[in-house]
Amino acid sequence: MMAQKDSLDLGGDNREIPLLYDKSRQFTGSITTVYQLPLGYGDNFIGESLDGKDGLAFSFNLFLFRNFYLGANYGISNFEVTDKASLGNYEETQIEERHLTLGYELLPLKNIRLGLFTSLFGEATLTNEGQDVSNRDSGKLWIYGLRLEYEIVDNLSLLLVFDWRRIKTNINVPSEIRDFFETGTYNNLSFGLKFNFGKSDILKSIQL
Repeated sequence: MMAQKDSLDLGGDNREIPLLYDKSRQFTGSITTVYQLPLGYGDNFIGESLDGKDGLAFSFNLFLFRNFYLGANYGISNFEVTDKASLGNYEETQIEERHLTLGYELLPLKNIRLGLFTSLFGEATLTNEGQDVSNRDSGKLWIYGLRLEYEIVDNLSLLLVFDWRRIKTNINVPSEIRDFFETGTYNNLSFGLKFNFGKSDILKSIQL
């Protein structure tokens, strides 16, 4: 009976698809920090009037079931104002980004992970600063992204992240220029580190 049980267990392991799940590479969670390069695009106030400079972001993620994860994220993207005629007498704009992330990690190769993710309940605060003048606006934030990860050692990885971002703003402007300010779009190209911890997903940890 024991030999039969071992055979069945082995068969179950062989049916796993390594691309989607590998027990030996499972983690409980991760902490990431990245350096961001924001890139405005589109016919809107970010794409036409701001030039991306730099930024930082941090996240804490937990693997709920296998490679599905939920994360909490905080970041800042900095821009230089290039069109004062459109935005006013401001010199810099900073976008504070707060959101949850729902994502999934694929395992295409040894030491390589590929993450797909989207934001949940995203919020953005836009702070415009100039000489003796400042202004603050807010909006809803949506993010869709890809993450490429190289595992240096078991618990530490290098990250390359690219994501698309859209802000539905609460900016009050005259109706004739509302379309220009109603939505802002930008991308972020990010480089950073990811520290992984634990050896099992949250669901399995609870069951244990």
